[in-house]
Amino acid sequence: MKLHPGSLIACCVLVGTALLGDDAAASRIKVGLIRADSHGIYYAALMDDIDPLLLLKPPTTQTRPPYSWMRGRYHRLFYSQSNPTQRTAPFVGGCDIVKVWDESEDAARTFAQVLRGEPRVCASFEEVSNGVDLVLVADCNYDGSDHLKLAAPGLKKGVPTFVDKPFAFDLKDARAMVDLARASGAPLYSRSILSELPQVERFRQRIAENGNADFGFVRGGGPTFDGQIHGLALALALFGGGVNRVDSMGDTPLAHVLLSWKPGSGSPTNGVVLSCMSGGTGPESGFYAAAFNARGGLFSDGFDSRVYPEGAARIVEQMKQMVRTRKPPVPYEQLIEPIAIAAAARLSHQQGKPVSVSDVMAATAGR
Repeated sequence: MKLHPGSLIACCVLVGTALLGDDAAASRIKVGLIRADSHGIYYAALMDDIDPLLLLKPPTTQTRPPYSWMRGRYHRLFYSQSNPTQRTAPFVGGCDIVKVWDESEDAARTFAQVLRGEPRVCASFEEVSNGVDLVLVADCNYDGSDHLKLAAPGLKKGVPTFVDKPFAFDLKDARAMVDLARASGAPLYSRSILSELPQVERFRQRIAENGNADFGFVRGGGPTFDGQIHGLALALALFGGGVNRVDSMGDTPLAHVLLSWKPGSGSPTNGVVLSCMSGGTGPESGFYAAAFNARGGLFSDGFDSRVYPEGAARIVEQMKQMVRTRKPPVPYEQLIEPIAIAAAARLSHQQGKPVSVSDVMAATAGR
C-alpha cells in the first residue's frame, strides 16, 4: 500500500506527539502522601491537578470532619471567590499524588476524590512509600512527635522524603531521621513556608541595606509547637542561624523567648525576641518582624495567608529538585537547629535561666 505524503507527515506528527506524551508522563513525579490534613491538601493544590469545585465543597461523609479543609475553608487560598474555578495562587505541577493514607479513612477518601487523578487510598502508612518517587509527610496541627514513625518506612527504602514542619518534636527523633537518610542515601527535607517566602527574603535584604540590626523582634506562632516553629523559622530566616543561647521568659517554653548569637556572628548583638503569644494567634493574624539599630527601626508587612502559597510553591520546586538530584536542598544541620533551639527553650523554661544550644546538642548526642 502506498501512503500519500500528507498521510506520512500526519503519522509522524502523531507518533512524535505520542512519544512526547510518554516522556512527559515519565518525567512526572509520583508522590505518596501521608496524612490528608490541611497541609496535605495545601501542597496537593500546588503540585497536582485538583477539582476546585470539590475543594470548595468536599464530598466528606462526616458532619464534623477532622480537618478544616474538609469544610471548604481552603478553596479561597487558591481560587477566586467570585469565579470558583479561576486560580489566584501559583501552580507548580509536575507531580501525581498516586497514594494517600490518613488515620481517618474518610479524610483519605475525600482527599482522593478532590484530586482528579484519584490516588489510591492505602490501608497503612507503610504502603505509601511503595513504588513512588517522593514521600510527603504532611502536618498542619501536630507537634512532629510521630514524624519518625511515619517517615521511617520510606527512608529505609531509599525514597526521597519531605517531612512537614516541625521536623520533629525532639532532637532524638530529628537525629534518627537524618541517620536513616544517610544510611539509605535517601535525601530528606523539611521546611516552614515562612523560610521560603519572597517577602521574607526582601525584608532580610532591607535589614542588610540598613546596616544590619543590633536587636530584632518576631511576632506570631500561637500557643502550640506546630505554629511556634513558623515563628522560629522566620527568626532564623531573617537574622541567621547559629543561635548560641536561649532564654525562655513566658508562661510556656516558647511563649516569649530571647535568642542570642555569639559576638561577631553578624546577627543582632542584643538578640532577637520571639514572641509567639503576642497579638492574635489564629491563621489570619499572621507573622510580623522588626529590626532595630542606631538608625532606627524597620517594620515588616504581615506575612500571612495571602502570601503563604508563594513560599509553599518554592518548597514544592525544591522537593522536585531533590527527587531529580537525590540531594537534600539544605544541609541537615538546618533541619536539626530549630528543634535544638526548641529543646533549649523547654530546658530554659524548666530551669528558669538561659540555656546554651550547644550544651543541649552535646547532652543529647548519641541518645
